[in-house]
Amino acid sequence: MTWSTRELADLTGTTVNTIRHYHHVGLLEEPERRYNGYKQYRVRHLISLVRTRRLVEIGIPLAQIAEIDVTCSDALRELDEELRAGIDRLVRVRDEVAAIAREHAPLDTPRGFEAVASGLSGPDRSFLQIYASLAARDALPDLLPMISKESAPLRKAFGALPDDADQVARQRIADWITESDANWRAVDGSGAVGGALTEARRELYNPAQHEVIARATTSQRARRLSCRQFEIAEEFLVPIGT
Repeated sequence: MTWSTRELADLTGTTVNTIRHYHHVGLLEEPERRYNGYKQYRVRHLISLVRTRRLVEIGIPLAQIAEIDVTCSDALRELDEELRAGIDRLVRVRDEVAAIAREHAPLDTPRGFEAVASGLSGPDRSFLQIYASLAARDALPDLLPMISKESAPLRKAFGALPDDADQVARQRIADWITESDANWRAVDGSGAVGGALTEARRELYNPAQHEVIARATTSQRARRLSCRQFEIAEEFLVPIGT
């Protein structure tokens, strides 16, 4: 008994184009043709096609099927590891999608920042996306608390600061940021990452906002230095009566 290409496709639940593709990549032997030019597929072709379809079904790439030993346990272990990794990725992505939906965050929100993203301005979201993509993964947990400390009024005041804001307004917001310990836009990196973040700040924020970030950074450094000096002084204090 023989089958035409269409009959073989219908029999195996595939398509004519798929069969032609298997011929093209060398996974299915070309059959003999009848006097009228129609192909005559035989049992060996059916076996080959069923085998190929099964291997594709369990995830074996087409490029590996021709060389694979179907009794090789190593191939199964490799496939199992790939499937496990794929499942882990899907579970992680599903959790991220659920968090985005729960927090009504933008779809492009970096993982872990869903709770704060919806309250950020466009420039702030863009800066966060760049930082989350480029910075070292272990640096990200430090950023979320800083963003969380920034109140909605402070964020709104910073975002609305005009190019020509007077010095009083600039200093007020810089002090507000310092008191809140929320100077997250000043985060930096080394090398190319640092350069990219600097360029992003330059394009995303206006000169008045740049000055506010710089002033808050200076104030925070002064505070840290003062605290460190106090700690050092305490180490040398001799309790009265000793």
